[in-house]
Amino acid sequence: MPLLIAAVLPSVVVFMATIHRRSPVVRIGVVGAIALNLAPVRSTNQLNLPLAERVLMGATCLILMAVELTIARTKPDALFFLIMRAGAGLSLRGYAQRRAGFANPDR
Repeated sequence: MPLLIAAVLPSVVVFMATIHRRSPVVRIGVVGAIALNLAPVRSTNQLNLPLAERVLMGATCLILMAVELTIARTKPDALFFLIMRAGAGLSLRGYAQRRAGFANPDR
């Protein structure tokens, strides 16, 4: 089931990209994914990256985060999609953890 979800959801997003009106939805997802991948790679000490590469990755991450915020501010449909996608993902993660028997430490 997770494999099916992982295959179908990106296909739906790509299909939505073909509709010209929905292209900001795809942009906010792609820009956010790249920025969220750059930040931890840049800050980890386990990788032996030269200082210049760390600085370049950090600067790129900051620029992409600014672009992400700009898209979110100017395109409310894209922001709504982003919030729904994050909420659905976190909900499914919580459901999967409960089914696997992980206890909630806050309770």
